[in-house]
This record gives sequence, C-alpha cells and structure tokens, in this order.
Amino acid sequence: MARGRKGPGGQPGGWRGSPGERQQLAALLTQLPVLPQRGPRRGFILAAPPGAGKSHVSAALERIVGAHGLNADRLRRQMGWGPADKRAFMVASAMARRLAAADQSVCLDYNSASPPRRADAARELEAQGFAPVVIWVDTPWEVRTARLGERELRTLDLHEVVVPAEIARRMSHGFIAPQPGEEAIRIDGTAPVEEQLRDALGPLDERPAPPTRPL
Repeated sequence: MARGRKGPGGQPGGWRGSPGERQQLAALLTQLPVLPQRGPRRGFILAAPPGAGKSHVSAALERIVGAHGLNADRLRRQMGWGPADKRAFMVASAMARRLAAADQSVCLDYNSASPPRRADAARELEAQGFAPVVIWVDTPWEVRTARLGERELRTLDLHEVVVPAEIARRMSHGFIAPQPGEEAIRIDGTAPVEEQLRDALGPLDERPAPPTRPL
C-alpha cells in the first residue's frame, strides 16, 4: 500500500491531534477508494457561500471526473467533532495529500469565501501536486436563504452535524465572489449542474488522465 507524505510527528499531512483522533484519521485514509479518473489530476475549489449547492457540485464532479469530495461537515461527523470545528480542514488537507499520491482528483467541498482564501487553497493544492480549478457556484440570495431555512430543520436532528443556519448566514455575508483577474468557472447554482460542468471542463480535458496507483 502506498503511503501518504508524513508531516511533523510522522503523521499524514502534519496532523497533530490526540492518539484517538490520529487513529481515526489513519482509518479514514485507509478507507479512501480509488475512483476512475477522467482528465488530469485536479483540485477543485468551490467559490460559494452556504446554501449555494456546493455538495451537489461536488457530487457531480465525482461522477464526471472522479474527484473525491472532501466535505467539512461529513469529516466533522466522522471525527466526532461539533459544527464549525476548523480541525476538519486539517483532516481534509491530510486526505488530499494521500489522494494526490494515488493520482486522484479532489474537490474541497467547503466555503472558500474570499480571493485570498482561494489563492491560499490553490497554492496548497499545487504544492500537493494538483492542478487547481476554481468553480464559482452563482446562486441567487433568495434560493440560498430558502435552503438555509431547510438547514434549520436539519440541525434539529442530533445525528447530523452541519454548520447552524445562523452561523451559515453570517458566513454568507462575508462571501466575496471571484473578482476580475481571478480565474474561475461560473455555473448557475439553480440549474442542473452536471451538463454545465461538462461544458466548462471540456477544454481542460485535452490531456490524458494519469494512471492510478493503489492507495
């Protein structure tokens, strides 16, 4: 089995946590599947506020190009953490490193709210061996508001860990859409995304996909 690059303390991606958390992360890394890849290895960055439909885009990217969706809410649930715990991003980084070593694409399924944050994510993905691609999920405010209302009902289920609606709304106000000079693929977050993604990614698919290796 190929091993991911180790960080300080010998842990994947520089992860530092309790012994139990390190054991949980190691288990998650060994459970990562090898997905069929279509196109070069890429790291997708989603420019989208809460309620825009990031997870729908992430799921479509898995179907279209074989990108692994690294969803922050799901990682918090798997690690036993509460909503908005920022350690989920460290886990996502460790998983991205492991997937890069196996020539797998990834999608950062969490909010990259500003040009500086997206630039930081792109630099990290490039350092890990990915070709970064920013996707702007442009969804009207009224649609996002309705979706956040549905989220309030979901937070009543104690078995589902999501960022509470009131926090998500504050995050929405801090979102900055891609600016002139910032390369991004724009898709309509209210329309079926799969066809939009196929059209937008077509010009990027000219190079053959790299061979996959066992995780």
